Order: sequence, then C-alpha cells, then structure tokens
Amino acid sequence: MLLLDDNLYDIDMNEYIESLLSDISETMYHKQEIDIQAEVNASLSLGKAVYVGIIINELVTNAYKHAFKEDKGVIEISLSEKEKYCILTVKDNGKGFKQEWDKKSLGLKLIHTLVSQQLNGEIEMMTNSATQYTIKFVK
Repeated sequence: MLLLDDNLYDIDMNEYIESLLSDISETMYHKQEIDIQAEVNASLSLGKAVYVGIIINELVTNAYKHAFKEDKGVIEISLSEKEKYCILTVKDNGKGFKQEWDKKSLGLKLIHTLVSQQLNGEIEMMTNSATQYTIKFVK
C-alpha cells in the first residue's frame, strides 16, 4: 500500500494506519469484541512509515493476544506531529503485565531497537491495570 503513493516523502499515515488496523482486526481472533480507535494526524517519509507500521502491528497484535481477560476490550492508537517530533501512543484497557516481561519478549526487543536505532526516538511504557506505550521520534 505504501508504494502505491506517488509521494514517498509524505505518506498519509491516517490512511495507512486505518488499513493496517483493518488487516490486523480481520486476521486476529474473531470471537473477541475489540474496539480499535485511531486518531492520526501526521505524514511521514516511507522509511519511517514502515517502522511505525511494524511497531503498531506488534503492539496491537500483542494486545489482541495477551491484554484482555475477557473477549472485550479497547485499543487506542494516536499519532500526531508536534513541531519537529511525532508522538505515537498505543494503549489498551486490558489487564496489564509485569514490566520484566518487556525484557524477555522478542517482539518488544524489536520495538525498542526500531525506536532507538531506526527512528532515533525514545519509548516509555506504563502498565498496571492497562498498558500504554508512548514513542517520541524526530519527524
């Protein structure tokens, strides 16, 4: 989808993320009633768009698989531009998890690597009765 756009330096992230979330929702557990809400007001270069897509895919699929005690829940994604930075937030209203699991998960190690080495950003995680990742990176 990203390569269909003529402008590879200014990808409409709203359209891309909506499509990505739709694909994830279709492939995940159909018995679950997960409400995915997205608020996206940003455009990125092709390279950064790919990394952000990988990160969102990993965090959203993790939420589908592990976050919810019941078959209902909410996942919220936001991506916005603030001056020269972008802020990506992915959160769910699930059961949360122990922060030491963050160090053991291959997928979360990938996310930390992408954020720090490819996006030159920083990541903050909060978890208790829910989980929230906030990622800040240079546009």
